[in-house]
Amino acid sequence: MDQYIVLFSLIGDFYGGNAEEGIFAVPNLMNASPFPGMNYYIVYDGIYPSRS
Repeated sequence: MDQYIVLFSLIGDFYGGNAEEGIFAVPNLMNASPFPGMNYYIVYDGIYPSRS
């Protein structure tokens, strides 16, 4: 978790893991597509979104 503190601050333990143990999970989106022609992405650079 120490290497991905910004990612953890965005998704927390929503997909599993335990912050006290320093682990968290990310979704497996390899074969997922919300709509034809669209893709899922996790952005790691740019404007940091607000929680509101």
